[in-house]
Amino acid sequence: MDEVPCSECGGSRLADVASAVTLWGRALDVWCRMPLGRLQQELSGITLADDEKKIAGDLLRELTSRVAFLVDVGLDYLDMARPAGSLSGGELQRIRLAAQVGSGLTGVLYVLDEPTIGLHPRDTHRLITALGKLRDLGNTIVVVEHDRDVVAAADEALDFGPGSGREGGTIVAHAPPKKLATAKQSVTGPYLTKKKACDAVLTRKRERGRREPAGWLEVRGIRHRTLRGVDARFPLGVLTAVTGPSGSGKTSLVLEVLWRAIARRLHAAREQPGQHDAIKGLDAIDREIAVAEETRAREIAPAVARFEQWLADPVAAPTLHPDSLGGAVARGPRRSYLADTSLPAGLSFDTPLHGRGSLVVAKAEDSDTEVGH
Repeated sequence: MDEVPCSECGGSRLADVASAVTLWGRALDVWCRMPLGRLQQELSGITLADDEKKIAGDLLRELTSRVAFLVDVGLDYLDMARPAGSLSGGELQRIRLAAQVGSGLTGVLYVLDEPTIGLHPRDTHRLITALGKLRDLGNTIVVVEHDRDVVAAADEALDFGPGSGREGGTIVAHAPPKKLATAKQSVTGPYLTKKKACDAVLTRKRERGRREPAGWLEVRGIRHRTLRGVDARFPLGVLTAVTGPSGSGKTSLVLEVLWRAIARRLHAAREQPGQHDAIKGLDAIDREIAVAEETRAREIAPAVARFEQWLADPVAAPTLHPDSLGGAVARGPRRSYLADTSLPAGLSFDTPLHGRGSLVVAKAEDSDTEVGH
């Protein structure tokens, strides 16, 4: 079920009388839909008269400080009208973090699980600054994180390993980040010194070259959220990354326009896509798969087990459908599948696709990137 703005109030949820009320020359709905970065600038420019200070002085001061905390953790692109259900896990964590920075509490242990999820590297320094303010108040911060800048900014680091699953469960290094970089048993240390990155991948790219697109999928005249008259072209048969700062329109383009538009065309889904003029190149696609963000902890284990079963023997294992996975790994409209028993066991990103193929859309929140294949 999709939400559409009310034709009477325009989505403001205000009656006619409330809509007529203005605050500092603007309607309440205008203030609520203003990005927090601009809202901070507008609030800082407001000057109250002596009689107005008695009524709204404390209110304006509190509102300005709360908006400043949200901007400091890299949420300047959000607005107060944004539905809470549309926020990513990282955004929700940063909102709670901003509230705690403003509370002024001391002697508290704060535990954060990958707060950089969905945050562009450009804005990571804002989050680090906010964590530093919280620490300087006399609090203890424990962060589970993979981001290089956050780990390097820590006072102490615990590095687990040496592998994953049964090969993990051991603290291989316990030291400040600078010493961690020189620890022989540390898996994370070499990456802090920038000695390791994607060397194997880059070497393979240089040797083999980049794959040439088998065709193009084009969406024209996109007018949705922050996208204004955008034309986008997606190469087919290759791995495409859509990246940019948080709030720049990546999710709006890939999931709310591209995915929903194709779902309606190919699978007769009821999802309402964002406004656009036309979409071309669908004749090269026969189905669409969307890897969902929403995961429920109780469903992850059986979902992974079923997926591993298919990877081990895709012919003997049953076809994986989103419903059988409980939404933990994939969520698609109607008859879209995560895996098909007709796929060869050796299928990978390096295997050429012939004829009509599948469009896979996945959101990699930790790198703030939409990935399609």
